[in-house]
Amino acid sequence: MTEVEPKNNDFLLGQEEAENFLLKSWKTNNLHNSWIFYGQKGIGKATFAYRFAKFLLQADNNNKEIYETLYFDINSNVSKLVENESHPDIKYIQKGYTDTDQKKFEKMVATGDDLDPEDLKKLKKSSIIKVDDIRAVNSFFTKTSSFNGWRIIIVDSVDDLNTEGANALLKILEEPPKKSIIILISHNINSLLPTIKSRCAKLQLKSLSSVNLNVLANRYIPNTEKAEKEFLLNISNGSIGNMITYHNNNGYNIYNKIKSILFTFNYVI
Repeated sequence: MTEVEPKNNDFLLGQEEAENFLLKSWKTNNLHNSWIFYGQKGIGKATFAYRFAKFLLQADNNNKEIYETLYFDINSNVSKLVENESHPDIKYIQKGYTDTDQKKFEKMVATGDDLDPEDLKKLKKSSIIKVDDIRAVNSFFTKTSSFNGWRIIIVDSVDDLNTEGANALLKILEEPPKKSIIILISHNINSLLPTIKSRCAKLQLKSLSSVNLNVLANRYIPNTEKAEKEFLLNISNGSIGNMITYHNNNGYNIYNKIKSILFTFNYVI
């Protein structure tokens, strides 16, 4: 399957309740500066964060009554800028490459080499979000907004910060600038510092229903045999991310091989 990055994904299912909550908060001018979007991994939290960001960056603040969803024009200039990572009013923070592989990446860019997706996959990611990436938020917030006033930070995920990074983030959360939104994505909210949680509004995104999982499976892993799809649906625990990962790593075939071996020794699973 072709992987779709959250910034490029305009298809989201199962999070209508969270969407309605944010829309109401925006319409009533009760939008908090800092948010934690939390829930299990692979249910669309980053996609949801980008959906909200694109909406804020192009919604008409003077005609709020016309909006019934977090709708945004997928063909607008704002959407294209966000997807190309060239919109000046949004900053996305995630784990970068290790120092060694970051130099390899920079060399590839500098020499004009084609950035083959398979070559990029071979580059190793850092185990944490670097503290310098968090500190760079301060300079981002000193810049004047280029369009409608919103400046947006998405940290994916806040679970990947070490103590130094978490403390740097805490300083930013203590005094966020006006008309700014900081979105922290968390797969395990209980692991976060209490001081970070206390400074953020918290919005839980739900695990996906089997109906929504089936629709998403048809979209992202089409042509999957019925038996494999049913197996993946049963073990994915409401996460399309889990379902895709198991599929891409031949989970169904591995399961059948293990089952065959166990049957040889008279074990039944």
